[in-house]
Amino acid sequence: MSHPIARRLAEAGSVLIVREATPQAARARIAEGRAAGLVAFEIALSTPSAIELIRDFAADPALVIGAGTVRTAAEAYACGEAGARFLVCPWNEPEIVPAGKRFGACVMLGALTPDEVVEALEGFADAVSVFPAPSLGGAAHIRALRTVFPEVAFYPSGGIAAAEAMAYRDGGAAFVGIDRIEA
Repeated sequence: MSHPIARRLAEAGSVLIVREATPQAARARIAEGRAAGLVAFEIALSTPSAIELIRDFAADPALVIGAGTVRTAAEAYACGEAGARFLVCPWNEPEIVPAGKRFGACVMLGALTPDEVVEALEGFADAVSVFPAPSLGGAAHIRALRTVFPEVAFYPSGGIAAAEAMAYRDGGAAFVGIDRIEA
């Protein structure tokens, strides 16, 4: 893992996915995560006022705040300007990479298969988002990808509970996106 933010995420181990119906619910979700000891949060752009939330929470140097479901270069630039430290696209959309690089963010492009992992790496992804990981075999899928790509920082997400995160880490995930703090 060469990107410094990828290393910080690996140290954190888990990233709480924040995808809420209101900004107030998103703030409460982040407070819940912080109370549980989490420091890394992926704020999905489907959350109303996501850019404002990213800006507010990115101001805290103790937190690692990123943007999820980043679909376009325009969204990537807006997230970078707001202070997002990482950008996650659940598919391989290389047009977000220049924005990430401009702002020093760790860019994660999505992949499920070995071909898609290669495409993400050729698109200059710093890490590879595996979404939805549970539907493709979960930790066993990450372990299988890891045998072919031992140097890749994999970031599985999509319906993973905090209690399941260690199985993904043991399977070779660099860090894990969790949707549920409770088991």
